[in-house]
Amino acid sequence: MYFVLGLFIGAVMVYSYYSTQPEKIVYKTPLTASQKKLLALFDTKSKISNAQVKKLLKVSDATATRHLDELEAAGEITQIGKTGRYVYYQKV
Repeated sequence: MYFVLGLFIGAVMVYSYYSTQPEKIVYKTPLTASQKKLLALFDTKSKISNAQVKKLLKVSDATATRHLDELEAAGEITQIGKTGRYVYYQKV
């Protein structure tokens, strides 16, 4: 009996917590010149990799990854694959 009552009270508390949380507002920041260049690359290719971005922008691996992550967070591209050499990106 106490177990069922505890479950009920817990469910009510979880519901009240999530129903009072404000929605996240996503602000879209303007694209940088590098990001615009990357998006233009999708006009000629259906998918690109991190290595292609490194060559195109002449930047390090970390910088290329950062640019791709920022575009993914902005909702412009999507990542296919988790890690490694088989990861590539497609335009949404």
